[in-house]
Amino acid sequence: MYRPEGVLVVVLFLCSGVSILTLSISVYRNKRSPLSRIFFFLGMSGAFWVFAHLFELVSPGSFGTLLWGKLKYLGIATLPVFWLVFALQYTGRGRYVTWKSIALLLVVPIIVLFSLWTNSYHHLFYRELVIKDLGGVTYFYSVFGPFFWLSAVYDYILVFSGVVLILYSLADLHRTYWKQATVIAVGVLIPLLGSVLYVSGPSPGLDITPVLFLPASISLTFGVRNFHFLDAFLIGRKTVFQKISNAIFVLDQDRNIIDLNRAGEELAEETERYGDIIGRDVGDVFSEKFDFSEVIDSEGEAVTEFKLAKNGEERHFQAQIGPLRENGENQVGWIIIVRDVTEHEKTRERKDFLNNLLRQDLGGKYRTIQGYLQLLEEVDLPDEHREYLRRAVKAGGEADEILELAKKLEEIEEVGWVAERDISKIVEHVVEQISVSAEREEVEIVEAYPEAVAGVRGDYSLDVLFSQILKTRILSSECSKIVIEVEEREENVLVSVEDDGERLVDAIKNLFSGEVYRGGTAGAGGARYYMLRQIAEHNNADIEVRDSELGGARFDVLLQKA
Repeated sequence: MYRPEGVLVVVLFLCSGVSILTLSISVYRNKRSPLSRIFFFLGMSGAFWVFAHLFELVSPGSFGTLLWGKLKYLGIATLPVFWLVFALQYTGRGRYVTWKSIALLLVVPIIVLFSLWTNSYHHLFYRELVIKDLGGVTYFYSVFGPFFWLSAVYDYILVFSGVVLILYSLADLHRTYWKQATVIAVGVLIPLLGSVLYVSGPSPGLDITPVLFLPASISLTFGVRNFHFLDAFLIGRKTVFQKISNAIFVLDQDRNIIDLNRAGEELAEETERYGDIIGRDVGDVFSEKFDFSEVIDSEGEAVTEFKLAKNGEERHFQAQIGPLRENGENQVGWIIIVRDVTEHEKTRERKDFLNNLLRQDLGGKYRTIQGYLQLLEEVDLPDEHREYLRRAVKAGGEADEILELAKKLEEIEEVGWVAERDISKIVEHVVEQISVSAEREEVEIVEAYPEAVAGVRGDYSLDVLFSQILKTRILSSECSKIVIEVEEREENVLVSVEDDGERLVDAIKNLFSGEVYRGGTAGAGGARYYMLRQIAEHNNADIEVRDSELGGARFDVLLQKA
């Protein structure tokens, strides 16, 4: 029959076991947390210890008391191992956690457990065993042997090593993480205190450590729900993180800010919703100025720009957003790197202004020249002079087209969106566009591609790219036939355009292999071809130019599949 003190002990053990078991299962279900698995094993070791000890207390006979008294050591021996593994992963030292290292850590627990279950042959784990009664519950009291002390010393070494690792990392982290440090300290040090009391003797033979898992699990539950301390790794950053001039924000998978550097704090202070931003949704922090939500929700990496008033001046910022992965595999969150590109924007605006001014000035002069040339066409000139006039008109027209292409290239570079494009429809549309020029120059265009072709990644400038390739060859190569072929490959789509006209000089072909354009091939249309390469690069496409079997030039454009 249980007396009040016995009932109290049973209730406390039961509440402790249920609380830590509930916490462990709850964390494991949230598999997005990078530490959920190891925390689950850590919690299950503690829960096994508590329930095994509870069964030891309520078992009716000495056999059950002794059996569960031994079984509880499965939890006692493995708990410190899982704790150290947790601490290593939590502090960003997961590279040291391997099956080999875990096996080495388990050597001493295995030896200890073996000595426990064979104690009757050597009495090296406990020298004397006495079953005691407390309010109707029974437990065994033992005089400890050398293998017990080996187990105790080893366990304390592992526990204190984990604590030191976390405290060492926290000393170099954002002040907000000290809230997490308090949670972890309560969760570890309170049960540790019970263990010390049991081993040193003040506790009258009854190990109260399992009961102290109750306040520990309450503290950890509070930390999981309020500080999200399992959603981030602690990584030393005094030299790597804080000294970076760009603002860095680390987010969990729910887009809550879990860390930032000093530059990030300064940037956040410019918003009207700053406060203590750790643990807050990044969209809420910057909602008054810019909404990151749509960009973060997109797949893969993204780059976006926004404006923000800083120190009373409007500044331009570029944000690079990408997934944060654990060991390069499972995504555990997001990282945002924000650069101040104000000076770059000012330089680009000045450059754009000068380019527009130059283009307008040259365009006006070319139109004036074209006007005079058209007037000369009405004059009765000798045939040999009229040929020179025709070439001058043609050259003027090509120069005007190059200026327009340069303007279009600047517009293309401003485009940031990428979509899935139908390459067959692009080719059909382009051929239709230049059909008038082809008929006038008597150029036959042959199209050959399958009915169904995978979509490609690109923007509207793909139309410009193929249109300019065709138009350039029609007007300048004196060709009579152009063949366009589309071939779908495993990783990309190849579009080839070849003709039977004049071959391109090596200087032009080298432009498409990465050579810097320096104006030396201007007479051969170098500027136009260089801009075609720029348009291809804008769409992440590779373009190669070589001699065609038809006698002219062949352009091979490799496009990425969508």
